Amino acid sequence: MSSASFGIALLLVFSFSQAARDVFFASALQVVPVALVAAIAFGLTVVLFGALAQVRGQKLGRLLSRPREVLLLNVSTAMPWISYLIALQHLEPAVAWSQTFGGHRTKGSARERRNFRLNGKFKIFLTAGLP
Repeated sequence: MSSASFGIALLLVFSFSQAARDVFFASALQVVPVALVAAIAFGLTVVLFGALAQVRGQKLGRLLSRPREVLLLNVSTAMPWISYLIALQHLEPAVAWSQTFGGHRTKGSARERRNFRLNGKFKIFLTAGLP
């Protein structure tokens, strides 16, 4: 298998695994509160990577000496994921993904991207039957 074929195969595996994850979360979020899922996910992440940093002997002092930046980084990461989980609770997985992560990945000028996002969201809302 050539490296290009192997790369395409890995991209397909990734795409299908993400689609399966989205469908699973969409069904799970019908019975489990979003806040609980977010708390578990972010809590496990902190514990896992904190323990990994300790085992590897990395110093956390530099990180802890900048609490404002760490807080802003965490909030800026958590907001899209929590929004995504809320969207999964109310929309189809493909629509939720494109609403949360898809619209901002366009090329062109800032004006073109802004117009695409606004038009893209409007089209998605029409497709989903939302006002």
